[in-house]
Amino acid sequence: MARSSRAKREEEEEDAKRDAESLNNEQEDDVEGEEGPPEIDPYEVLGLEAEATADDVKKSYRKLALKHHPGMHTYT
Repeated sequence: MARSSRAKREEEEEDAKRDAESLNNEQEDDVEGEEGPPEIDPYEVLGLEAEATADDVKKSYRKLALKHHPGMHTYT
């Protein structure tokens, strides 16, 4: 009886090792496929041309911040 419980424990340890190795391999595959964060053009997000002034950027940012602020929505 002790022999079967030891064999069972060894089998469980081997399964755990295989699962850990599998998880590590999946994580490595994910890292290799990533190219970094997505590129975002802030001028496009703000609806401005690249030649916009600092004041234009501030105005557009504030306008969008008010528009998308969760406490500022009016339900009609």
